[in-house]
Amino acid sequence: MGAVTPRIARIGLRMRRVLVTTALESSWPDEEPVLFLGEWCRRFSRRDRWSNLDHEVLTYHWDDRFVFAKDFRYVSRLYERILVDLAYTLNRLLLVDHGIRYWRILIGPWLRQFIEILCDRWRSIECVVDRAEVSYTIVLDGSQSVVVPMDIAGFIPLYSSEGWNHGVYAAILEHFPQVECRHRRGETSATSMPPPAPLRPSWKREPRVAALAAWSQAAARQVCENGVVLVAPYMSWSDELAVHLRFRQVPLIWDLVPQATPIGESRTREWSLSGHPTDPFDQFLREMIPVHIPFVYSDGYPELMATVDESLWPKKPRLIFTSNAHIGNDLFKAWAAQCVEDGSQLVVGQHGGMFGNLKFCSHEDHDRAISDAYLTWGWTDPNDARAKPVGQLFGLKPLTLAHNSQERAVLVTVTFPQQAYREMSVPIAGQWLDYLEDQFKFVEALPEHIRSALLVRLFPHDNGWEQVERWQCRWPEIELDPGDQSIHNLIAKSRVYIVSYNGTPFHESLALGVPTIMYWNPEHFELRDAAAPSFSHLERAGILHYSPVSAAKKVAEIWDDPDGWWASTQVLSAVSRFSEEQNQSPDSIVDRVAETLREIMDAPKPGFDT
Repeated sequence: MGAVTPRIARIGLRMRRVLVTTALESSWPDEEPVLFLGEWCRRFSRRDRWSNLDHEVLTYHWDDRFVFAKDFRYVSRLYERILVDLAYTLNRLLLVDHGIRYWRILIGPWLRQFIEILCDRWRSIECVVDRAEVSYTIVLDGSQSVVVPMDIAGFIPLYSSEGWNHGVYAAILEHFPQVECRHRRGETSATSMPPPAPLRPSWKREPRVAALAAWSQAAARQVCENGVVLVAPYMSWSDELAVHLRFRQVPLIWDLVPQATPIGESRTREWSLSGHPTDPFDQFLREMIPVHIPFVYSDGYPELMATVDESLWPKKPRLIFTSNAHIGNDLFKAWAAQCVEDGSQLVVGQHGGMFGNLKFCSHEDHDRAISDAYLTWGWTDPNDARAKPVGQLFGLKPLTLAHNSQERAVLVTVTFPQQAYREMSVPIAGQWLDYLEDQFKFVEALPEHIRSALLVRLFPHDNGWEQVERWQCRWPEIELDPGDQSIHNLIAKSRVYIVSYNGTPFHESLALGVPTIMYWNPEHFELRDAAAPSFSHLERAGILHYSPVSAAKKVAEIWDDPDGWWASTQVLSAVSRFSEEQNQSPDSIVDRVAETLREIMDAPKPGFDT
């Protein structure tokens, strides 16, 4: 086993240190003692630099999950008030008259996430003031340049960048005079408007895909009004086309239809957000929104709507069904919001294994708030009739393979951004290092012959954690897959498939009938009360573990005959019960979706805020 890299305990100390808010080393002092605001300041590849500093890392505020739960509820209430005030402001500014649901569909994903991110950063600075003694902090002059994203897709790389976060912390510190800010010349590397983000996937143009794209573009011009429109429904293309045929419509894949991208240049903003702040963070947030709101929601709104008018989407569909486009595709959201105000129904499908079972998940809250109906993979909600179980939309069926003949154990891992980016019951910020340590403990607990057969599937998005380097430092002999191989090929070729987090991968492997072991820290991946009984079926059968060592022991126990274990009465019963409650596999997902959409169209519409 490789050497363990020392890790400083994250504790707050009462001694005078220089506060460092990001990994931008130009904002670090030369020799004085340092207080790093969080683990994101300490790049693994730069450990030779920071390990030689006299430094500590501030205890992260959301390590206390009670505080996290309290802030989740606070942000939820604040978001609703800000949404109303921002809708009123934008209506007056843009000379339009749209209701709350319209603005919730269009700007809700960005607004909720922006509030969550700023609340996290604000809490970090509050903790510095409350827990530590700092002499000063260095603010780079470049942080005064505000980067305005073109759209929500352009916002994603910003909130993960060091320069954007350095600027946000500098803005927050202006509200905390207890911390002296000393300015230093230096660039933050985030000083220009990002280029327009693509509003649709860039598919590999294989001949069959190119033919389907050409057909879809031609068919889009023939689409009739008052029909059903499917955009990114999280189904296979063949199933997506089949749903169209169930409604006797021209089949096409809307994701393959080229759509224009609104372009423009952000102008000076002199407007302010209406309403009355109730606390200092609320006040700060209202100052930041007019500065940071994406171009297409404010000064670029006319260009956005002109692009919608030029698009090939029908003007008056009866129903719109999506599972992915309602978050990151602003052109789709503007079109859908307009259609909804004109009477169309909006149906959103579940698009991740965490939905329906995480204790806190603002992403799911938004999905359900904007939709006339929410199609789930199997779960229901007695308090929300909009949740309608149809089964896992990707339509996977058992592989019927002999996994005893396979040689590989495959461990699937995940990363999250280094700083909080969304309020969910997952490892947040530096808690990911605790998650990674659990993976190392799992590997260490495996017998040598299984460890040598292990392939670790890294998450395709590194999020700045330098996964490869960390694994090679700790376990240089373990084979790593950086996320290049097809996950379904890995599943099919695995003797035992091991999932280390609550998400989509184990839902897929259970549907495919692959011997699966799951484990995670229940204090990070908290389950909601309604979902806990479903997961207890898996725990009692030895499929789900809440300790990496326990999971490793189970892998060793079943290694000689994983197929026999998977076919045992206890395991079959547990998987069957979980699948019925959380992960259904209907005989035909096409028929189930089509029937449910018809029922939704025939049912009375739920009420929404206007």
